[in-house]
Amino acid sequence: MSKTICVFLHYQDAKSWTIDTKEEIFKEGKIIWAGYKPIQLEHDDGVEWDEIVVVEYSNEELYNDVLKYLAHESNINPYQVLLLEPTSPKELEMRNTMLRKARDDPNLSVDFTPASDIDKVYPSSDRYKWEKLFNGDYQNDIVMINLSKFYDVPKYPDEYKGTRKKTIEAAFAAYTTKAFPTLGKIGAQIDTAGGVLATLVSVRDINYEGYGFVHYPSVPAFRKIFTSKTRLEGVVHQLAAKNMELGDGYAIRPYKEFCF
Repeated sequence: MSKTICVFLHYQDAKSWTIDTKEEIFKEGKIIWAGYKPIQLEHDDGVEWDEIVVVEYSNEELYNDVLKYLAHESNINPYQVLLLEPTSPKELEMRNTMLRKARDDPNLSVDFTPASDIDKVYPSSDRYKWEKLFNGDYQNDIVMINLSKFYDVPKYPDEYKGTRKKTIEAAFAAYTTKAFPTLGKIGAQIDTAGGVLATLVSVRDINYEGYGFVHYPSVPAFRKIFTSKTRLEGVVHQLAAKNMELGDGYAIRPYKEFCF
C-alpha cells in the first residue's frame, strides 16, 4: 500500500534553492509537491524551515526506509513528518473546476474592497508575520499551506445566534460558500489537499486533521482575497469550525514543476 508524507526540512549546511530529486530522501519516491522558504504565519514553532515536500512512496518498505533515513541524517535537523491521506484526483479536479468556473463567470460578483478594520482580517499580535509576507521582496506566485484542526462542535460568538450552523461540516461549508468564489475570481487553484492521518514527527505537539495547499498567482493577489469583504463575510463560520490555536499556516514559494 502506498504512503504519502509531508516532510518539513531544515538543513544544517547551506543549500541552493534548486530541488535535487537525486537526494536519498526523494530517490525512491514520487514528489507530489515541493516548495521553499516558507513563512510561518499563524504560530511560531521556532524553526526556519528550508523546504516542504509532499512525496508518495509505493510501498511500506520504502516508506519505512525514508523515516529511518531522516532520523539518521545529521544534515536534516530538525524535521517534521505528517502522514497524509490525499483527496482523490477526481475530487481535486472537481474543486479546481469550480474555481475556474467562478473565475470565468461574468455574472458572479465578488467584493474585493478591503475590510475597513484590519484587526478583523488578522489580529494585531500576528500583524508582523503577515506584513513580512505582504511587504517582502518576493511578490510572485505563492502557495498557502493550511494545516487544520477542527472543533467537535461549532463554536460561535453569542451575537451570531441567528446564523449558527449545527455541525462542523455545515459551518465550514458556509465559509467556503463565500471563500470559493473569491479564490476563483483571482485565479487560485488547489495543488493538493486531504486529511492528515498522523503526525509522525513534530516540533509541536499537535495532531492535525486536514491540509490544503492553495496556489495563488501572486502575493498581491492573495492579499486581495485575504482582505476582501466577500471572504470576510464567511470568516465567522471558519472560526467556528476550525481550532485556530491548534492549526498552522505557511506561505511558501513553490518549485514551478510542482505547481498546479
